[in-house]
Amino acid sequence: MSLLLRILFLSNIFFLIRKSIATNIFSLPFSSGWAKWSDFSSCSTECGTGLQYQLRRCLDIHCSGPNKRYRLCNENKYEKRCRSREKLKEIETCEFINQKDGRYEYIGVDEIENDCEIRCKSIFSGIKTKTNQSKVDGTLCYYGNLKKKGVCIDGKCHSIGCDNIVNSTAKIDDCGRCVTSIHETPCTKNLTAGIFEWSDSQQFSSCDKSCGPERYRISISICINTKNNKTVPERFCANIPKPQPIVEKCSYIVCPEK
Repeated sequence: MSLLLRILFLSNIFFLIRKSIATNIFSLPFSSGWAKWSDFSSCSTECGTGLQYQLRRCLDIHCSGPNKRYRLCNENKYEKRCRSREKLKEIETCEFINQKDGRYEYIGVDEIENDCEIRCKSIFSGIKTKTNQSKVDGTLCYYGNLKKKGVCIDGKCHSIGCDNIVNSTAKIDDCGRCVTSIHETPCTKNLTAGIFEWSDSQQFSSCDKSCGPERYRISISICINTKNNKTVPERFCANIPKPQPIVEKCSYIVCPEK
């Protein structure tokens, strides 16, 4: 066999091998999109509201959407007693500022802030100072003009659906049911009777004054669905007498000289 024929013969063999490999690769049973969500992790805390998360794996080159999602856990469980977990980080952060700046004595801000950054406030001037430190993940926060309830994750306030899933689109319908889409059963007035009531949120409003000895704040009541103990819009409790708020005195802050 001449050299030219040998070259042509070997070239044909290599071509057939490459074609066979390519065919077998593309015929492999690859999955596309996302795998199923994992089970939820354990709650991030045993005391007060915490977070659980799920993970999922992308089985394709590109997948749309997050690979991790959160939900609330232990909601309202010993909430007032367990707020010390969040306050401890605020105290430690503000004490660190005091060590750097001995001229002022900073304390944690006692009002609920919209964002999830720890802020410290001088007890002499009332001036708030940014710390670049985030509140504990799972700390409740409020966002937007309507002060909707959210939760802090990685220093940002995220919305919570009525299903307790973070960034969920689930909403309360006119019967107080948590739905992610149009509910099959139409909502009627008969379904709404006797299932809503006012409840103590264990949260307080902002202080009525920025400084001075006579500063007060009041407790915040929320409307709940007694069937599932979930918070619903206040319009569902519009015909129910609202309980008298608890009045609490705020810490004394010296007003700046004019």
